[in-house]
Amino acid sequence: MNVTDALDEEGEIGKYAYILHGNPVNSSTVVICEKFAILHKAAASFGFDESTLFMFVPGIPSAACLAQLKKLKAKRFIYFGDMDPISFYKFFALRQLTRKPQPDGKTKLHVEYGGITLADYDYYMPPNAQMRLNDREKTVLEFVSHFRMPDVKAELAFIRDSSLKLEIDAFSRYGFDNYLKDKLKQNL
Repeated sequence: MNVTDALDEEGEIGKYAYILHGNPVNSSTVVICEKFAILHKAAASFGFDESTLFMFVPGIPSAACLAQLKKLKAKRFIYFGDMDPISFYKFFALRQLTRKPQPDGKTKLHVEYGGITLADYDYYMPPNAQMRLNDREKTVLEFVSHFRMPDVKAELAFIRDSSLKLEIDAFSRYGFDNYLKDKLKQNL
């Protein structure tokens, strides 16, 4: 199975739209959220702040989403997502502004990784909150392992060595609001 087939079977490839919360004209920071719950809770905790735009991007970023990102004049772009192979694929798609990022592809948008890290896992995650990778995710893991990723090197090694992933949904049952507030304070 190739990476495109694996992503398609996971329901990640489609012509998904995106949702913006905030003012795309005057924003200095764009927080890109992989899950709608993140967008909703982050936006609610910040209220309406002219300097921060929240963007929900389901699945692999669509052509329309990538075109919108190119238009934004923000100084910072931060990606909040799971600690799993598909989230890392999305992270690189955003950085390269393409639906099909390549390990040797050029970074066209400086996007910081603000998603789940091993430090978050140690501090916030409940015991046994990890989930096993399925075969499609293992295919994507093999592909993203070829990218240079200093931002997520330790996280990728954990996933590769353990075949486990961490999804932000697990936090919703165990203090998600506190976790999200702390993460946003660290990154914004």
